[in-house]
Parts: sequence; structure tokens; C-alpha cells
Amino acid sequence: MFKQSIQKKLTVLFSMTLLMVLMAVSLITYMQMSRSIERQVENEAVTVLQEVSRYTERYIQEHVHQLQLLANDPRTLTYVNEQIDAGSSDVSGEVLGQLAGYGQLHPNIQLSYVATEGRTIETVPTVDLPDDFDPTTRPWYELAMASPTEVVWTSPYVSIEDGEIVMTVAKAILDERGQAQGVAGIDMTLNDFSDILGSIEMNYDGAIFLFDREGTAIVHPTLLGETVTEDELYGQVIQATSDSENGRTDGESTILFFQTVPLTGWIVGMEFERDNMLKDVNTVRNGIILVSVIALIVGMMIVILVARSITKPISRLGTHVGTVASGDLTVDVRAAGNDEVGQLTESFKEMLVQLRGIITTVKGSTAHVQEAADHLTAISEETIASSEEIALAVRDVAIGSTKQVEHLDEAKRQIDQLARQMEQMSLSMTEVGSLSNETRLAGQSGSEKVQHLKTKTLEANTVFDQMEDGLLKLSDHIMEINEVIHTINHLSEQTNLLALNASIEAARAGEHGKGFAVVANEVRRLAEQSSHETVRVGDTITGIVNRSKQVIVDMKQARSILSEQSDSVDETENTFLHMASLIKQMNETLASVQEDFGTLAEQNSQFVKRIEAVVEVAEQAAATSEEVNASTDEQVTALQRITEAAEQLQEASHELNQSVRQFQTESESNS
Repeated sequence: MFKQSIQKKLTVLFSMTLLMVLMAVSLITYMQMSRSIERQVENEAVTVLQEVSRYTERYIQEHVHQLQLLANDPRTLTYVNEQIDAGSSDVSGEVLGQLAGYGQLHPNIQLSYVATEGRTIETVPTVDLPDDFDPTTRPWYELAMASPTEVVWTSPYVSIEDGEIVMTVAKAILDERGQAQGVAGIDMTLNDFSDILGSIEMNYDGAIFLFDREGTAIVHPTLLGETVTEDELYGQVIQATSDSENGRTDGESTILFFQTVPLTGWIVGMEFERDNMLKDVNTVRNGIILVSVIALIVGMMIVILVARSITKPISRLGTHVGTVASGDLTVDVRAAGNDEVGQLTESFKEMLVQLRGIITTVKGSTAHVQEAADHLTAISEETIASSEEIALAVRDVAIGSTKQVEHLDEAKRQIDQLARQMEQMSLSMTEVGSLSNETRLAGQSGSEKVQHLKTKTLEANTVFDQMEDGLLKLSDHIMEINEVIHTINHLSEQTNLLALNASIEAARAGEHGKGFAVVANEVRRLAEQSSHETVRVGDTITGIVNRSKQVIVDMKQARSILSEQSDSVDETENTFLHMASLIKQMNETLASVQEDFGTLAEQNSQFVKRIEAVVEVAEQAAATSEEVNASTDEQVTALQRITEAAEQLQEASHELNQSVRQFQTESESNS
């Protein structure tokens, strides 16, 4: 017991210390890695948001520059003045041709138009407008007139016709005196722009969003075109950008980084899920926990070995003490070292030597006690005669008393056994009945759940088949898209060559070819951008194909696991059937217990009869006791002589007491 106690204490002490150290290391590592990842994500988000902001400005500035060229073109002013004065123009074909050419270069342009103060408007492509349509009352017209020297744009809105996000860019047309005579404008869709931003892949599955100043989602994975001012987190983002150009908002499960686009005042931001950010950290944390558990187990083994080396000498000394306690003083005690246990062993060895001397002295005193005992024996012979009558009476009492004790012991033992059996049987009956009902209900519930699990397993197999077929079809479609991308890339190269030739021809045309040269340069630049983007799209498609193949492999593994699960379900069903058989056996056991109760009742009746016999024997013992009292007087004289012999025996005992008094007992030390 002592050995186990020391081992247990050392094991618990060192294990708790090691456990606290490992927990502290794990917690500190987890917190530091979490903060490091958050800083990394924040730095990456700031960099990406700056690039997205610049891209947004370039995207808008491209149309702003083109619209400024159109509004400042003298032919546009001539067209507006002629529309106001005469309702017709000689240069309308050239102006509308510019609008048409610009629309062809930019497929995202839905509508281009020029409106005048004379309430006339020309659109490309042509749109049927009501006869009383007044362009001067439109928001884009009023906004351009309010800032005639600047290019203005409206807040993006969702088109009713096709559901696309549309924004109007407008510029006032000024005459030589700086007076606004009309407005040139374009309606451009932002879906392509939104798709490009939405396709940017970020670490930790981050998502890009873009809101205008009123909170309309221009780019968002799920809220495209919706107003987000009422959302708790996004509302904080919009409120924060009114006070600063960039910032960060932390939610319970997400982190938002955002900044303002200087040109438009729009809010561009990135959203990250905390679980995705900390996925790698959690993996490292689990690894640390595993290493900690292994270290704890190894540490406990080392502690057990150390504790065993400490307790082994103590156990050996305990064996020697037990041998001495049994009366064998010839044991050879040797110290195994110079530590505290070795010193204790040496002290015990010295005590054993002294104890041997004491025993020798006691033996000498025993001789004197023996002489006194001989004298006491002679005196005892004189008392034998008077004790014979007492012996006879005592013999009768002893016989009766023996029988009485036997009957009483037997009766008590059987009564106690009967009480315990009846109590145990009662508890067993109640508990077994309760367990039988609970087991039956659990078996029914388990059987129902097994059937439900079988159904869900079949449904999962069906879903896996559908998913595998869908992935194969998706892979085929992606390959078709890849072929289309190659075709687009080839067309972009051809377009670039044609644009170069057109620029050369425009240069040859001199002054008349300047407008066409601008268009040719724009076509060539767009062709180069298209070629670059198709390469990026091709790389992305290749990554998607590889990922699709990996998903198919993972699905096959999942199908194998699902098959194993189905086998486990069948085994579980067999287990429930076996449980039902056990419940039946339990009910049979209950019937057997009831029979035991009947047997116990019979035993109780027998015990009552035995107790009655004990009463009869006790009466006989009482009569014999009276005879013993009559013989007691004759023994008084003999007992007086026995007293003298007892005094001699007391002197010998005093000498023996002097020999052992050098050792202090526990009772003496307490006193």
C-alpha cells in the first residue's frame, strides 16, 4: 500500500506539472499563430484591395476619357446646336457613327446617346421613346448640368429588362462660352466587371465585395444588386467609410477589410470566414495535442520507473520487519545504499540487535517464573478435590451452554443470510424489471434508427451517383470552354494584327484618319488584354479540371466508406435481434427469482423452531448454575494459598518488566 501510494503521488505530481506546461505551450502557440495569420491576411487584403481599387478606377476612367473626347469634339457641339436650331444636322451621321463605333469596341455599353437643351435625344442603338419623352428631366442629365465641366455617373442600379447592373456615365457638351448645350451619355453594364472581380481567388477562401455610396452591392457572392445598409456588418462598413478611407470590421464568424475607391467613392472590401483562416492553425493545434499526449504518457512511464526504484528498498525493509514481527529474530538485515532508506535500514538493524539481548534477559527471568509456577501447581492439587463437584456442575453448564451457543449462532447466521437474500432479491426484482423495460424500448428505438439509417445510406449512394455523373459532364463542358478560349485567343491575335494594319493605314490618311487611328489603337490594346486574359482563363480551367478529377477520386473513396457503413448497419441490426433474445432470458430469470422467495419463506420457519430449542437449553443451564454456587465456598481456602504463589510470580514479572522498559512504546510517548 505504501509503495502504491508513493508511486501514485509522484505520478500525479509530475503528470500535472507536465500537463500544465504542455497546455501552456499549446495555448501560446495557438494564439501566436492565430495573430500571425490575421496579420498575414490583413496585409494581403490591403494589397489586393489597392489593386482592385486601381483597376476599378482604370475601368471607369477609360469610359470617362472616351466620353470627354466625344463631348469636346467640335462635331458634337455642331450637332447639338443644329438640333436646337433646326431639328436636323449635317454631322449627325458622324456623331452617331462615333457612338456606334464606341459601342462596338465595348460590348458592355448598352446604350449611347446625345441629348440637347431642345429636349431632343439620339440613341445608338435606336430606341423607341414616347413622343413626350423629355431627356432634360432625367437624373443623369440634371447631374451632368450641375457639374458641366466634369464627367459624372449615377449610382448603379439593376435593369428591369434583363436584371443586369447598369450605370450611366454622362458629360455636359459646352459651347465656346462654356455654356452647357446638351449632354452626352452612355449606359454601361457592370456584370463583366463584377464577374472579373468575383473570379479573383484569395487564400483562405476570401471573397471580394464592392458597394456604391448608397450601399448597393455591385460585386458580391450572394447579394448582387441588393442594398446592404440594413445588414449589421456591412452597415458598419458603410458607416466607417464615411469617416475614413479604409478600415476593418470584426464579426463573430467573419472579418471584413475595406477601403474607398477615390474616384467613385465606392467601397471595395474582402470578407474572410474565421474558420477558414484558422483551419491550418487548428491542424497544428491538433498535432501539438497529439505530441503532448505522447509526451505525457512517456513522462508517466519515467515517473513510474523512478518511483519503483525508490519504493523497492522500502518494500524489502517492510518484508524484514514482517519477519521479525512473526517471531523470527535470525533475519539478516543489510542496507542497500547511503540514502534515507539505507539509514533507516541501519537503524532497524541496531534495534534488532538490542531486541535479541532483551529476549535473552527475558529467558533468564522466565526460569524464576517457572519455579513459582511449580509451587502454584502443588497448591492447585489441593484444590482439585473441592473442585470436582464444581467441575461436574460446570460440565453440565458447559454442555448446555455449548448447545445454546451453537443454536444461537446458527439461527443468527441463517436469519442474517435470509434477510440479505430477501433484500437482494427485492432489489434485483425491481432493477431487473426496470432494465427489462428500458432495454425493450431501447431495442425498438434502435431498430427504427437502423432502418432509417439504411434508407439514408441508399439515398446517399444515389446522390453520389448523380454527383459523379455531374462532375464528368462538367469536365466535358470545361474542355469545350477551353477550346473556345483557344479560338478567342487566336482571334485576339488576328485582331491585333488587323488593328496594327489599320493604324498604319490611318497614319497614311493623315488628318482624316486620326479618329480611325484612335479606334484602331483601342482595338489593338483590347486585343492584347483579351489575349492575356484568355491565358489566365485557360490556366484557371486547367486547375478546375484537375480539381474535378481529384473530387471524383474522393467520391470513390467516400463510396467505399459508405459501403462499409452499410455493413456496420447490418451488424447493428443483428445485435438488436440478439438483444431481444437476452430480454427473453431476463424474464425467465425473474420467474426463477420468485421461486427463491418461496424457498426463503420455508427457511425462516425452520429458524423459528431452532430458536425455541435454544430457549429450552437455556433453562437447563440456569438450574445447573445454582449447583455451581453451592460449591464455591469450599474453594475459598485453597484460593488463599494460590494468592501467595501469585506474589512470587509477580516478583519475577517485575524483573521481566525492567528488562523491556528501555524501549519506549507508543502509549508511553503519548502520555
